[in-house]
Amino acid sequence: MRQGLVGLLALVGVLVGCAHAQARREEAAVARRLAYIDEVRGPATIPSGAAARMVVVGSLPDPSWALAGVEQRREGRVVRLLPWLQRTTEEPVIQVLVPFEHEVMLGVLPPGRWEVQVVGFGDALATAALEVTP
Repeated sequence: MRQGLVGLLALVGVLVGCAHAQARREEAAVARRLAYIDEVRGPATIPSGAAARMVVVGSLPDPSWALAGVEQRREGRVVRLLPWLQRTTEEPVIQVLVPFEHEVMLGVLPPGRWEVQVVGFGDALATAALEVTP
């Protein structure tokens, strides 16, 4: 009787462990989050008709993450950038921040004063002013 109970518990443990490992693999395939942000930099002024470019500076949480892309949203005279990360592996990695710099093309903006905001992980927010001259 005792052997049967131990065997049953071992089987349940194996099944739960396998299900947990599969869930972690599936989670890793779709894991997405925002980067840690340090700053956004670029020119203070650009001429009308020129493409605006900004550089987002930040860190990845560890080497298992990669920059997947930067989403852009325009709201009035604000350009909001969201640097999304994608997990690349579920293998163990050293736990160190990985710095990055990424140039973002904002395209041609109408003349006027613009605020560029980079929204990062948690409440992180970096801003820069950009003047597009007529």
